[in-house]
Amino acid sequence: MSDFISEQEVLKLMKKLDQDSQESESERMGSSSVRGINNGQVVDGYIRVEHGKIIVVNPLNGGKVPTIEAHSPVILFVDGQEIHKRIKVSSESVIEWKIEEKPLFEIEVSEDKLTAYLIVHRPQRYAWVLSDNTSTLDLTLTAKEDSAIILETLNLQDILAVVENMNIKMNLDVAVIQTEIIQPTYRPVTIARGKAPVQGQDARLDIFFSENIENIFTEVRGFVDFKNHLNIPSVKSGDVIAKKTPPVDGQAGMTSLEIYYFLNLFTIFALLGKKVLK
Repeated sequence: MSDFISEQEVLKLMKKLDQDSQESESERMGSSSVRGINNGQVVDGYIRVEHGKIIVVNPLNGGKVPTIEAHSPVILFVDGQEIHKRIKVSSESVIEWKIEEKPLFEIEVSEDKLTAYLIVHRPQRYAWVLSDNTSTLDLTLTAKEDSAIILETLNLQDILAVVENMNIKMNLDVAVIQTEIIQPTYRPVTIARGKAPVQGQDARLDIFFSENIENIFTEVRGFVDFKNHLNIPSVKSGDVIAKKTPPVDGQAGMTSLEIYYFLNLFTIFALLGKKVLK
């Protein structure tokens, strides 16, 4: 059997202790409940959080029913249903909760698939515990991080594993990833860049003389010259009349997801803290 306990097992144990605590609280309130019934006194129910446990006590003789809601990032579940507004609960209600938080990091790829980015949200993830609250009719459930319990730490191996699963293979910059882990900027940093396609160009012919034939009628001695009215462009020997530019072949682009990257193995092993044998 493993010597370690998983996070899910810890949460299940905490919820079991929470339910046991609610049962004990209900039993402790038993004598006062009987007295309340006997004398007909109206007693409101209440709900509180004590040592991370949710305790609900039912009302007596038509008293007010306690209610609960959750404040972000806490997500509240009552009897297996996710709750988005304040709801009435009793000691028989199964009240559960979880935390909605971002992962330690994310890998994003640009729309053109040419650039991959690393976004570090936080270097470590801690356990969350419910904030204690005194007995009240209407409880707003809040939670805080317990920095003494570290559940996950950002590391290079995990990032490279995600990168590999996403097939990001073009010009991967491991040094940039390691730098962002050690000194996070919490902003998108480029970790891989593909190669944009190069558009080919057609061959072209540049003409260095006018191609227009002018039609000009002139008057000579009172008569219109109909014979020599066309002005045709002319050149002499040695004139450069045109220049041909050959075509340019296009080049296919490569996204950051298409070809294997070439890395210095000594650099990778050094970053991972492994010893390289020469």
